[in-house]
Amino acid sequence: MIQLPCVNWNGTSRNALLEGYMHALRAIEDAMAVLRTTAPNGRDYQTLPDPGAALERAIIQHHARLETLHGVRQELNTLAESVAP
Repeated sequence: MIQLPCVNWNGTSRNALLEGYMHALRAIEDAMAVLRTTAPNGRDYQTLPDPGAALERAIIQHHARLETLHGVRQELNTLAESVAP
């Protein structure tokens, strides 16, 4: 479970926290959009000894990278919601 911040007088302001989380969310969404454009193309693996297996591994790894960013996006969204007024 993600540790949520507790807004208080001695800490970072609610607005600064929310602004930071939203900025990070936009950056992750931009990264995901760019990463989607790098999806494996079968022609890039056709000269390898086992092109089908190589392409399959590349696709699995590509999806894993997208899932990692998706998880970070979900965490940032949870953090943003926790400090939103």
